[in-house]
Amino acid sequence: MAACGRWQLKHVAGDVAAPGWYDALTTRVLSDAVDGGVSAFGSVESHKLVEMKAAPFRVQEAGSQCRGRWWLRESSHRALLEADGEYALAVYDPAPEPNGGVLSLALRPAWWVDARITAWSPCGPGHQADRAACVPWSRAFDPADVR
Repeated sequence: MAACGRWQLKHVAGDVAAPGWYDALTTRVLSDAVDGGVSAFGSVESHKLVEMKAAPFRVQEAGSQCRGRWWLRESSHRALLEADGEYALAVYDPAPEPNGGVLSLALRPAWWVDARITAWSPCGPGHQADRAACVPWSRAFDPADVR
């Protein structure tokens, strides 16, 4: 939801008239010069589909701490690619404010995120996808910039 506030996106997740594979729409042209953190590729057009993803700064895994990951459903990702959509990528600290909250936030094209996926894996029972990819946030953000 931080992305909706930052870039005035129209939140459509949960709207029965919208497909379930994206969460929001851009409502105006967004540019890095005006809006900051938008795109390393110039600007983002109005009415672009946006899928929002958030990853915790750190997760506990096998007894040690590692960087969090975004979980992407293959079918949703493919649909976003076809629509030439965007991802709103966030990294957050789950600690309560003032120490916690969103640490980094950026819009990136689906094709750019696609280049950072190394493998699709089968999902287990209880998931709403056949295959998924887990993308560490460090593939999109420089760890030195996320604090």
